[in-house]
Amino acid sequence: GWATNSIHIGRGLDTSYYANAAIDDVRIYNRALTADEIKRLYRIGATLKINTSINNDSLTNGLVGYWSMNAPDIAQGGATTTVYDRSGNAKNGTALGQDISAQGLVGWWKLDEGTGTSAADSSGQGNPGTLTLGPTWITGKIGSYAANFDGVDDYVNINPGPIPQVNPAPITVSMWVNVVSTSVRRGFFQINSDGTTNAVMLLEQNSDNTWRIYILDVYRAGGTVTTGWHHVVGILGGNLSTSVVKLYVDNILIVNSTPTNNAPENSPVVVIGDHEFADSFNGLIDDVRVYNRVLSAAEIAQLYSYGLPRFVPTAGRLGQGIDSTQSYVNPGNVSSSVNSFSLWMKTASSSPTVNLLDLNAGQSIKIVGGTVTASGLTSPSIFVDGVSGSTVNAGWHHIAVTTGTAVNASAVNLGLNATTTAPLDGVLDDVRFYNRVINNDEIKRLYRIGATLKINTDVSRDNPDLERGLVGLWSFDGKDMAGVTAYDRSGNSNNGTLTNGPVRAIGKIGQGLSFDGSDDYISISNFCPSISNTAGTISAWVKPDVDNQATDNNDYIFNCQAGHQPSLFILGGSIPDYEFRRFTARTVATTRPRANVWVHLIATWNTSIQTIYVNGVQEDSDATVSTTQSGAGYIGIFGGTTGSWDGLIDDVRVYNRALSASEIQRLYNLGR
Repeated sequence: GWATNSIHIGRGLDTSYYANAAIDDVRIYNRALTADEIKRLYRIGATLKINTSINNDSLTNGLVGYWSMNAPDIAQGGATTTVYDRSGNAKNGTALGQDISAQGLVGWWKLDEGTGTSAADSSGQGNPGTLTLGPTWITGKIGSYAANFDGVDDYVNINPGPIPQVNPAPITVSMWVNVVSTSVRRGFFQINSDGTTNAVMLLEQNSDNTWRIYILDVYRAGGTVTTGWHHVVGILGGNLSTSVVKLYVDNILIVNSTPTNNAPENSPVVVIGDHEFADSFNGLIDDVRVYNRVLSAAEIAQLYSYGLPRFVPTAGRLGQGIDSTQSYVNPGNVSSSVNSFSLWMKTASSSPTVNLLDLNAGQSIKIVGGTVTASGLTSPSIFVDGVSGSTVNAGWHHIAVTTGTAVNASAVNLGLNATTTAPLDGVLDDVRFYNRVINNDEIKRLYRIGATLKINTDVSRDNPDLERGLVGLWSFDGKDMAGVTAYDRSGNSNNGTLTNGPVRAIGKIGQGLSFDGSDDYISISNFCPSISNTAGTISAWVKPDVDNQATDNNDYIFNCQAGHQPSLFILGGSIPDYEFRRFTARTVATTRPRANVWVHLIATWNTSIQTIYVNGVQEDSDATVSTTQSGAGYIGIFGGTTGSWDGLIDDVRVYNRALSASEIQRLYNLGR
């Protein structure tokens, strides 16, 4: 190679030969680029113009809405999550949690009427409710309104009920309740056989401040009742021999039991705001649903975030995108005159049916059976990947739609699963609206930008297998942090809470966190039950502040609750080491901790073997033991009390499968 002490851009090595020209995007590589890479670099400049004026770049002319989904354009955390419009027209959107599949939905009372005494059934099953003895309408948790109950005698009656047979059919009930007072017994839901006794399921708050679920007049209790809004889910699954009884409050499982009697086989009555044993509910109730199936923990988590501020970032085509299985964006009224639409989308289906854009009550852009359709648009022209066509399959595609007759984009949703019958399985990125018909050359340019360019991309985008099986991913990057919250990028909403002040710092991959070795840490509430006992992986980049002459204190990187189930840490002592434990089984690395040196640690396990890797290399493996993961997860401390980490931690991942040796090497290479 060449030996040089300095590099000059714009002049020669001496003080003469100054360039009389514009210079941009200067790059130096320590390898010879291939012909294909050189073409890609050329195409980036030939198609992309960033920070140009409207007069100089046709791709900004007529732009009335542009949602890039990139991290700088997202303000996440607090009461709202804003997705900024980069067109300059301030058509910012709110990111909200996506709904789940309507499979098995047999009753859905949104309670959004705001007037009258009827509560419509939005499930399509035709079971409306009647507001009886005076519930009133008030601002709700989800949507526009909720029902307000006085705690005396009012309720909503659904008769006949939505479930023709509850044995052996399972039941899941989901609802939002706003508790006004505690230390009192108040019933807010019941399913029973005759409207008075022989209850199939009752839900209530009790005078001892526990939440209760009654199944066939036998109660189970858990948790602590507090005032304010709470998401309550009750589950009765199957018949006596296979059934389960579960109660979730605010996405936390507080009752997990079995029934003691079979449920009656008849058409039950549903009552909202009251039940046979308790006083009438005093407070607000919103978005009540009944399913004839058992919802999974993931679905309950998604229902908990449905309609609430939530932006789930994922690897996009031009940087960051939005995971449309978890979130959608609601810009609302964008423009009364839109003629062109451009977006990037990704789906896992070879013949997808997904909703891309809702524009107003009668017009939308969607994919049905692998064919792009522009419903309600006049004589639309459809382009896929830069050319005229409408067929898409699995993977990334650029879609553009134009029409000579302007669309009134007055109620815009990006990626909303409007009917809940076809949950989105994919990613949306770089959505643009124009008030003119963009031409074929411009459509090709928009396609080529995404086909050639990678800006601020997530390291997993080119490594899709590294997303499979993720149950927790805390990158600690700026876009994934808000106040004391470290957002989980796995899509499972296992967000962490920074406690006692971990400090943002330069990490190994973007931003990391610095821990002082005293008392600061991150807790992830009720995370560890999601870790598989039969196979799993823990991965982290760490940089200890201590050298290998450590004290006797153990410095913990990750562990579950107050036990080694599992845990990854530095074992202190005169000769410290990196160690992975599952209960009593120990696996010890040969690489010693060194101060201010980054290392990549991975621990894997299956039903027989557990293994530890350092910088992509296997250093030890031992027989493992079976253990049950429970409670909260912790980063930077042991059980929230001792063993505080002293140093930096970055890019912590937990999988419910054991990564292969090649995947481990790829994860290591991503941070090198």
